[in-house]
Amino acid sequence: MKCFSPPYRIKIRYLIVVALLSSGLKATGQSSEPLQFKSYITLNFISPFVGISPRWKTGIYMPVYKSVYVGTELGFGSTLLSPEARIKIGPNYCVQHDYKSFEIGPELIVMVHPKHFLSLKYGHLSHSSTIEGGTFLNEKENLFYDFEALDYDRTVKGFIFFYGYMDTISKRIGVIFKVGLGDRDREISFTNIKNMRLSSDQDPPNLGPKSDGSGGESDVFRFDLKLYYLLR
Repeated sequence: MKCFSPPYRIKIRYLIVVALLSSGLKATGQSSEPLQFKSYITLNFISPFVGISPRWKTGIYMPVYKSVYVGTELGFGSTLLSPEARIKIGPNYCVQHDYKSFEIGPELIVMVHPKHFLSLKYGHLSHSSTIEGGTFLNEKENLFYDFEALDYDRTVKGFIFFYGYMDTISKRIGVIFKVGLGDRDREISFTNIKNMRLSSDQDPPNLGPKSDGSGGESDVFRFDLKLYYLLR
């Protein structure tokens, strides 16, 4: 079974994110020049390092009316970009093989101050991978099963409401920090399950994914740190 206890490198990833966040907030104090009615592109520094579907996300945004902007963000993840993407199976973390993810996120932004904004974003994420070894809950039967390998597919979609702050580092480059709350619908399916058998432990601790009827709605908290570049 190719699963391991939570590795130290996962903790390092979170430290990297914290360091980037701290440096980004520090950078916001270096200039008072606001972002006003300018098109810009973004690069997300949070999404490549956290979660079970790490992905690189970039976006493009443009003004449409006074303080209103519209844009979209695209995210791509793969085994090549994130060779050690892991998913929790029971108390351990398993490497995802043939990992692929794609996200699209159109967003409406309203500037309430030259540096502060509110936004509403719709996100749709597709995530697939192959997992070797673990335990899952069949919610229809309410029974736990062990398996040798399976194909994992996950779809997440929903709206998130953000508050954000942006400031410049140089004439065209700046940082964006935002936090948000929202609601999402999640669907998970397991296919091509190899050597599935009823688990001898019907009360495993810290179980990870569920299948065959899992999903439903859940609240989500999100924070982002991005670099932006002004196009004009």
